[in-house]
Amino acid sequence: MYYTAGGRGRVRIRETHVRDHIAPLLTRGAVGVVKVDLVMRGLAGAAPDCGRPGELPAELSWDELHDLVRPRSFYGSDSVLKRKWISDKVLQLEAMNLLRREDRPGRRPQIVILCDDGSGRDFDDPGAGAESSYVTVLGGVFETGRITAWSTPEIAAYLASMVAERFARADPAMFALEAGRPFGGGVWFRPLSWFADQDERRPATHVRIPFSTRTLRRGLEMLRDEGLLASTRIHEDPRTQRPFTAREGRLIYLNGFDDLRPERPPLRAWALHSQLERGPDSAQDYAG
Repeated sequence: MYYTAGGRGRVRIRETHVRDHIAPLLTRGAVGVVKVDLVMRGLAGAAPDCGRPGELPAELSWDELHDLVRPRSFYGSDSVLKRKWISDKVLQLEAMNLLRREDRPGRRPQIVILCDDGSGRDFDDPGAGAESSYVTVLGGVFETGRITAWSTPEIAAYLASMVAERFARADPAMFALEAGRPFGGGVWFRPLSWFADQDERRPATHVRIPFSTRTLRRGLEMLRDEGLLASTRIHEDPRTQRPFTAREGRLIYLNGFDDLRPERPPLRAWALHSQLERGPDSAQDYAG
């Protein structure tokens, strides 16, 4: 297995990649293309010594790649169908200028992942500089097999949750709530309409991601049912203790993506609610 970072591996992708490529792919149901893109970027980032930037390990088989993003039982041991499925996704990503295939006689093509902005530039890490806003995808979603069963709503909700957590961690007023929490296990309370921002209330420099509130709501519910997310309703801003103007208040979320192992106890809403009441200094275990 090439994805063996024990849950510590991660890849950073531009928010513009989510906006320009991933969201449209998910909208038209091409969830397999999205999964293959994400896992290939993770593998390219985890293996910087392969040679050129973005070059995948030459020995990586299409069978292994398929089993990282789809249930192993889907095609069983039928390598032909697995290779055909992956090849189709690779062709679509190549047409989007997100990767390059290089023919090798008698062997599968060498795959070189390109920059996620579609420019054809070399693969890079958008988090290495200050010019790009990015979202982090944790390797655990692949290593634990979680993503194999995810569909459009779960992937959209996962990416949105990671975007929101990054903004929350960058907010000094959220420091007390985020302090001591593992990355991928942070707190956020953005309204679901904030991501697409059709009313243009966010700063002009922000990247709007066209996930519908319906898709996000469904995805968050599915992740909550999976025990990977907890939420509770609050009526005061936890940063200022001032009441929200809306009578119904707002949902606040606790991500549980830092540990995706099946044996981890699921997150529970009461744990998040209790933690908010007692304050961050009493944090021990957010699993119920």
